[in-house]
Amino acid sequence: MDPNALLPPRLELEAFRRSVNRKLWFAVGFLGLVALGCVLVALLAIIRPMPVLAFDARGRPILFEDTVTPRLQLSNVRIEYFAEEFLDKFAGIDSDNLTEDFARALNMMTPRLRRIVVGEGKELERKRKFQTSNMKSKLEELQIRIGPHDADRIDERVHVIAFGKMIFAPKLGGLEEGAKPVEEYFFSQLVLVRVPITKLSIHGLEVDFVHTRFFGSQADGSGNSAASRSGNSAAPKRRERAG
Repeated sequence: MDPNALLPPRLELEAFRRSVNRKLWFAVGFLGLVALGCVLVALLAIIRPMPVLAFDARGRPILFEDTVTPRLQLSNVRIEYFAEEFLDKFAGIDSDNLTEDFARALNMMTPRLRRIVVGEGKELERKRKFQTSNMKSKLEELQIRIGPHDADRIDERVHVIAFGKMIFAPKLGGLEEGAKPVEEYFFSQLVLVRVPITKLSIHGLEVDFVHTRFFGSQADGSGNSAASRSGNSAAPKRRERAG
């Protein structure tokens, strides 16, 4: 006869075993939920749109998570900043960065206008004349006028007129005694289209038409503004600057 058969049942041990089993199953279930949550978070991070650029109060691009609002909500500040950046790279001269500035200006154009400008080759040839000139230009007294447009229509073109003064001075060193920097007034027409925001189109805008004229004085520019507005060339036509 088994001597243990006469012992009373071990109720405390059985209750302890069941309690431990319940706790283990609870821990396993909790860890399973945590693992499932981590998988869902990883999937959301993968399918979430990549961070793109929004714009601060001055129109400068800044890193932002929203990929929709910057394209749907177009502000005049963004248009002005984009137009100034484009004119500085496209019409301006920096003898040390001619190729880089021209490439950046091309990236700010639509494919149609880019093909026209590259095909003509006039703009790049004009810039190459200044490679050894130790010259840098600066926009001053820039004024930008934006035509009426519906900020909520992403397919609407935006017409922009910009005019001001461009000053040319030595990039390294100063002017000789008694010498003055070269000044030219300019008048530009731009037609902008809205595009998806990408690494190459961080502003959500591209130039589809540009026409710029330079004048020796502000009076000349004012007298020819009406004629400039009537231009219908798809590619820029500009008077050659004096070297």
